[in-house]
Amino acid sequence: MAESQVVRTARDSATIVSDDGGVNTYGVACEPGDFNYSAPGTSVLRILGRGKHKTERKNEDQVTTLGWSVHMRDISSTTDAVLPDICEIDRAGTFVKNNWVSTRTGISDVFTVDVEHIIGGAAFGEADKSLFFDDMKLTGTFAEGFPTAYTVAGEASILAPVIS
Repeated sequence: MAESQVVRTARDSATIVSDDGGVNTYGVACEPGDFNYSAPGTSVLRILGRGKHKTERKNEDQVTTLGWSVHMRDISSTTDAVLPDICEIDRAGTFVKNNWVSTRTGISDVFTVDVEHIIGGAAFGEADKSLFFDDMKLTGTFAEGFPTAYTVAGEASILAPVIS
């Protein structure tokens, strides 16, 4: 299949965060349109012999990171999932703390979620495409302003997202 000739914009995407098995989900359009990720893959070990470059070898897997921001709506809730409660899971008494299940329960003591970033194509007669990041540890940053924003950062021990 040839590369699409349609340039995508921030209006063409949305992000969904889900817990283990996708029982609980939180979806949001990334209003500022600043979703980003970095998948550095495997580090490279440079091997020198008497100070001269001899060869290189694959070394250690690197952490894949992602991030995006949203317009701030709610800082916490006891009845619904809100993004700050997902990112700040140790906050007691929240809906997320009481109802969401980590994607790595029984394997790790770190609370993780799955993140899917959907890039729409249907409006252009093309299939939607998804970037799927499993087992992401999310953190957040609150910044007051016009508008007030909540910025999400995530990291996971995957080499790259699954693209479908």
